[in-house]
Amino acid sequence: MSSLASLSTSPDIEKLQPAHHFRLLQDEDMTGIYHALEHLWGLPRGSVNLFTESNLIYVRADIAQLFWSQDIALAPATELMIKMRSFLESNNFAAHDGYQCSSCFGCLSLQEYEYKLTPIAEHGPPLYMLDSTGSELQKIEFPYDSLPAFKLDLYPFFATAHGGAAFLDKRSNHHPVYSRPLRSIYIFYCHSVPRWAYTRRDGKEHLRINL
Repeated sequence: MSSLASLSTSPDIEKLQPAHHFRLLQDEDMTGIYHALEHLWGLPRGSVNLFTESNLIYVRADIAQLFWSQDIALAPATELMIKMRSFLESNNFAAHDGYQCSSCFGCLSLQEYEYKLTPIAEHGPPLYMLDSTGSELQKIEFPYDSLPAFKLDLYPFFATAHGGAAFLDKRSNHHPVYSRPLRSIYIFYCHSVPRWAYTRRDGKEHLRINL
């Protein structure tokens, strides 16, 4: 299985930047959706941690910048996104009907998942990928369809929140096999959290959840 760290925007192997761990979903991605996200993920209020290892990707800085500028995203398998959307829809109905929300970890466990790298826009620059020997760079033309799947420790709920926001912010419908499910997942986070989704305990508000 290929590594994201093998990718670069530079065609010069002598100028490759070192790979580091970077957060995929950033604080600015959470603006206005934080409470809805934790509510629909079925997590206690204030418990979404963007510094967790399951939100990290190991890439070169130039590739990290493409993720942060919403030029590219990581999409899990379509079947997995269908399962995630069904889970979010169920939690959304549960809260409005006065029932407890289920935890996202009951839907998807923390483990490795396969992802496809997908561009957000209709046009973009080529990428370059180190071969298995690490001595040559292979040019990957836009829209990067020839890239293999990447197996990552990245949690799909983080990946889809990032990808969905990117497609919506850029008003892009490119690559509908990924853009449609990513957008449909993210739209759930754009709704306000009903007040009855929380219960007061110990002087604080807690989400009604089933762990």
